[in-house]
Amino acid sequence: MRVILLKDYRDKFWLSTNNFSESMDLSILKKVLSDAGHEVLIIKYSEIDFNKFDYSNDFIFYQSTEDDGLLYKSYIEDILLGLKLRGAILVPDYIYLRAHHNKAFMEVLRQVSKENFLNSLNSKVFGTYEDALNEKINFPAVFKPAAGAQSRNIHLIKSKSDLKKIKKLTRSFNLTIWLKDHFKTYFKKKYNPYIKKSHHRKKFILQEYLPGLSNDYKVVVINNHYFVLDRKVRQNDFRASGSGKFSFENTIPLSLLDFAKQVYEYFKVPFISLDIAVYQEKYHLIEFQFTSFGTYTVGKSPHHWIRNNNVWEKITGKVIVEELMADSIIDFIKTSGGDR
Repeated sequence: MRVILLKDYRDKFWLSTNNFSESMDLSILKKVLSDAGHEVLIIKYSEIDFNKFDYSNDFIFYQSTEDDGLLYKSYIEDILLGLKLRGAILVPDYIYLRAHHNKAFMEVLRQVSKENFLNSLNSKVFGTYEDALNEKINFPAVFKPAAGAQSRNIHLIKSKSDLKKIKKLTRSFNLTIWLKDHFKTYFKKKYNPYIKKSHHRKKFILQEYLPGLSNDYKVVVINNHYFVLDRKVRQNDFRASGSGKFSFENTIPLSLLDFAKQVYEYFKVPFISLDIAVYQEKYHLIEFQFTSFGTYTVGKSPHHWIRNNNVWEKITGKVIVEELMADSIIDFIKTSGGDR
């Protein structure tokens, strides 16, 4: 079976905390996959040629990006969707790429599941600031821009009037559009009321607020190996992501692993990153990612957990992220019938 590893225009592939160049070691990925009997190609997105090559039944292992404005990510989405249309098998599937750096679609993805364990938190997706002003919202709520990481631009909104402080974060002002709108308002008002275009069209979500949290958990699952990072909430704040107050605890609630396992198995992906909070003795899924999540939790953890014979077993020792990732691709191919 052929596996294609897609690197970006800088020859990078996925962020790695174990490599100064901030990229996974593609030679390790290639060796493990090759040793399992797979043909491995390492090429750039720009080298994909739909006119010359077929790509049907190829397995595509890729990464996303967090570039400013998500311009290159948009290009990646185009190429990967084209590969999917050609019959290639994306690892993970295209819809999971769509959810990366896109909390709006992440919420849509969980809501369409209709699974209670995924939807324990109320949330609402908005396309404009004006929509939020006209919506009935249960306050307090947590404002999150669709794109962003490490708690950047996340705010606690306590009332409808409090929405004003996030207005600038939704700003999409364009002078040309504003001028056209201004003249249309003047010339068309005698026919029909003209409704101006919104200049605050950066999508965002408002998510239910969980008061009094002291920490949350980052749980990364790769091929049924569970890595757990305890993240303390910032002082005089409500955010744990990006706080820098991290620890790898020797003992964790096994029920946390049970919950993470339930989420992981629902999505049927080779790897996933989960942000989980405990509130009133219940687990809540805050956010999740399927590609290009940070590998700090995996690469730095001195131990992790696996489940053997319905019992959680703690494994001591660090892992090589690239080897574990490659193994996850190998097993994914087997379960997809690609090793026949």
